[in-house]
Amino acid sequence: MGQYNEILQYYDGVINLTYTGGTPYNDANSTPRKTEIVFLCDRTAGAGNPTFLKEATDNHTYLFEWRTVYACPGAPMECAVTDETSGKQYDLSRYGGQSHVCDITSVISVLASIPYFDLYF
Repeated sequence: MGQYNEILQYYDGVINLTYTGGTPYNDANSTPRKTEIVFLCDRTAGAGNPTFLKEATDNHTYLFEWRTVYACPGAPMECAVTDETSGKQYDLSRYGGQSHVCDITSVISVLASIPYFDLYF
């Protein structure tokens, strides 16, 4: 299988884990085998299990797919305010803190620190 890589790769919603330096392949160069596991979001799979896809003989890699709920992103945090006069809505999610709740105290604190931004209550 190989030695695991401590760095998970993430691209376009897909998490990839690569093991390198596995047992030598039966070729003239005794090329070390690799294993790649692609983790895909599947909210119905629970923890899921890896599924063997194929052996890529061109680069001596075993390919697996693992559908799991643990590869799914967390619920997005929405924090917005609507100006009752203009009807415009402002997305303040980036200022709402790290929890999954819109923390209005954090939002007010950040907005109050912006020059020329007045808060009226």
